Amino acid sequence: MDFRYLPLLLDAAEIADDDYDPTVKIQGFWTKYGVDHSRLNILNMFLFYRGETELQDRLSVEEMEEFSRDLRALLMAYFVVHHEKINLEDIAIPTTEVPEKSEEDKLYADIFYSILGLRDFEHKHKP
Repeated sequence: MDFRYLPLLLDAAEIADDDYDPTVKIQGFWTKYGVDHSRLNILNMFLFYRGETELQDRLSVEEMEEFSRDLRALLMAYFVVHHEKINLEDIAIPTTEVPEKSEEDKLYADIFYSILGLRDFEHKHKP
């Protein structure tokens, strides 16, 4: 057995526990990282794995590994929620206010959202 996979196997075994609650994992992740910080960490992981040395936020190897474990646990929790059809209405995802975009930024965002088909998604999820 390749011991590098042990953390993944331990995470996978956790979801089989009788007292496993995916909503606690999901809420815990979003409370710990929030939307903006998690986006930044994912960007840093991407840049790091591409070999970039100029990251957006200086994180230690331990912090990156911890975020990676937490992200993996989040994805597994979302899978359980999907599979078991668990309601997530009570999950609070902390966000920060986004400053108003300039007209040029709005134009570029509009083009980007149109290309990716995200325009309808963004409008459906506005409060």
